[in-house]
Amino acid sequence: DDQYKMLIYLMLSVSFLFMFSFSGWIYFSGLFLLDQFGWDSLAYGICSMAVAVFGVVMQVFVYAPIVQRTGKHAAVSIGCTFLGGGYLAISSLGDDPRALQGVPLLALGSMMLAFGNAVVSPSITATLSRYAKVSQGSVLGLSQGLQALARTVGPLVFGAVYDHESRMVFFMASASAFIAGSIAYLALTCNRGLPEHANDSFEMTSSVKEPPIHSSCGDMEMELE
Repeated sequence: DDQYKMLIYLMLSVSFLFMFSFSGWIYFSGLFLLDQFGWDSLAYGICSMAVAVFGVVMQVFVYAPIVQRTGKHAAVSIGCTFLGGGYLAISSLGDDPRALQGVPLLALGSMMLAFGNAVVSPSITATLSRYAKVSQGSVLGLSQGLQALARTVGPLVFGAVYDHESRMVFFMASASAFIAGSIAYLALTCNRGLPEHANDSFEMTSSVKEPPIHSSCGDMEMELE
């Protein structure tokens, strides 16, 4: 019905905004650190590896307890909040991240981004699967398509912004993440208590139904007798 469709549409918009914001970190974090602070490729590679390892640890050991305690819907909002905070921390770095005030901010922002991504990514997929039981494949495919579109549009938008003010990229990414978290929270509060799925929850195909298939197994058994 309409309530299920609205919920799925909201979560699809969260999926797009999440990947749009994360593309700012994927494509421009290295350029930002190299241009702004003079890091070499080895230092950036070590930083990226540390963020990836931390994200894996969070997803393996922390994600399940969070979902059990808060639910997948709330986990999306929590993860987006951490993403937004991480982008703000990165954008607040001083001119020299090797200084005392720079290292904690960089570490904090990177860990918040890794944690947020580890929580949001599987929670969006799980939530869409939960409420789109009948058209699960179509909905998940649409979600992946929107994320691919975000990975295409994001670098174009952030690249144009980066030419004018590099730090603004992460402010924009932070705003996108906070908006995604707000939409996820809205979807949660507006649909609290909604059953997991309805048979007609989200039909993306035409309304023409195929005729039922009748089995002749019973007739064959009667003939054998």
